[in-house]
Amino acid sequence: MDQDMMLTLHDRASLGEVLSDLEMEQLEAWYAETDAQECLNFGITSQEQESVAALRSRLQIQIDTVLSQIMTSLEQIKAITAENNNLRQEVSSLQAMIAINSA
Repeated sequence: MDQDMMLTLHDRASLGEVLSDLEMEQLEAWYAETDAQECLNFGITSQEQESVAALRSRLQIQIDTVLSQIMTSLEQIKAITAENNNLRQEVSSLQAMIAINSA
């Protein structure tokens, strides 16, 4: 794999750019290859690698759960904001009616 191309894909993915399925496969393979090489360089055993992979998986599940909760909260905030705007308009209309009736 071309190192520069993989770094470019990594940068694009890090910035939130949507990658094609092929690009994602290439990037994941490069990550795995890079991780394996780093483990060799640091003398990390395959058992330790598996422990790290399991931890990474659990952390990703937790991240996904929190992101889902954030998205739910965001939708609730949007609904409340819309309702608040409607209530503000209604209050303004009622204030205008009161001002007309008072005059």
